[in-house]
Amino acid sequence: MSRSVFTLLIASLAWGLSSCSYSKPVSKKDVLKPSNRPENTNGLAGNTENQEESEMRNLNSDCDVLQEESKAGFQSTPLGWLQSQQRPLGLVDSYSDSDNIAYTYDQALSIVAFTAAKDFERARKVLTQMKKLQNIDGSFAASYDSNTGNVLWNSSYSGNNCWMMIAGNYYTICSGDSSFLDIIEKCAGFVTTLIEFDGSLRMETGSTAFSTEHMLDAYSAYNNLFTITGRHRYQEYAQKIRGYLLTEMWATSPESDGPSHEFSTFWAGKNDFGGLVLDAQSWAILSLGDCGSNRTDFMSTLDWILNGPCRVTVDFCVDVAEIDGFDWDEFKKDKKDNVSQNVWFEGTEGVVAALFWVGRQQEAKYFHDQTKRVMAHSGGIPYSTPHHDIFNRSSNKPAVASTAWFYFNEVKINPFWPGNPKSK
Repeated sequence: MSRSVFTLLIASLAWGLSSCSYSKPVSKKDVLKPSNRPENTNGLAGNTENQEESEMRNLNSDCDVLQEESKAGFQSTPLGWLQSQQRPLGLVDSYSDSDNIAYTYDQALSIVAFTAAKDFERARKVLTQMKKLQNIDGSFAASYDSNTGNVLWNSSYSGNNCWMMIAGNYYTICSGDSSFLDIIEKCAGFVTTLIEFDGSLRMETGSTAFSTEHMLDAYSAYNNLFTITGRHRYQEYAQKIRGYLLTEMWATSPESDGPSHEFSTFWAGKNDFGGLVLDAQSWAILSLGDCGSNRTDFMSTLDWILNGPCRVTVDFCVDVAEIDGFDWDEFKKDKKDNVSQNVWFEGTEGVVAALFWVGRQQEAKYFHDQTKRVMAHSGGIPYSTPHHDIFNRSSNKPAVASTAWFYFNEVKINPFWPGNPKSK
């Protein structure tokens, strides 16, 4: 499923399922030493003996995934793998499997990656096909068949649509080609219908869910669209969304109605607040910068990530053990006490990007090298370690989301701000 959407959907569920409360960061003398982390026996998730035996058997076969070879004519690099996933229609297949799914979020990431590589022809090919698939109201569906373009998941979530704006902005600014500006502005018109009077952003039309992650996407999308067009309404939308994030979603804000003001982090979303999730922290740095209003320091969100419950050490397979990285969120158990613990490589590389963005080079390189350990021969990066996940998010297959973010960090770009200052 689409990462941009699914993380929030499960967060609202998780708050009811989780046996843990908001977790305090653990003080560490050296955050770069995985031995400082709580141990997870054999890198396995799950409490029952049968589950552990089953996962140990799977660990032996999971190494085979990394033996995937590059396709003829493509380099065995992350960029080469992304290029090899593009189908004749123009869409980029999201996973190295036979499902033929092209998530809209992954199309956006591919556009950014191709643009960063100055492979404008491939970027235009994705944009051209997405223009054909755009709905009359300016929205995009969540996913399509990568070979036919048929809609597979017909939900128009704000996050996916904001990422199409982000990608279109990135391409327009970096290539100097404004021929796709019409689809960006049409998409912006749709997203605008989801903005509430207080600056919050609905996940989709009629939804009662509001995602911090999606609001961070929208802030960047509107701000860069203002830079391109000079239309002040886009700047006004951006500032309205930013204002809501700083006053209500920033947990230490005295105006926030959140359940706790204890942690210097962003809540997952409006209404039930959804606990604490990884992307709401790392993407806040990438989108908003490291300082908020009144010089509010957002750097503390990175400290929560590095020292908190999202950081885990698990095995990918018997030959690639004890990977130090980050899980989706703080929720580690369901009501049956089943443990959920994975390194999510897309999210881990999002943290790497945030660390690079604020100049914490040593930490960024350390976690980037951890992800590099699971790179397949083809250059693709698996979506996550393959262990049990209580929300069925884990997949050991090379994926566009994880590979694209890895590539962003190889070339040191921030997709939220093409060539712009860090704080807006």
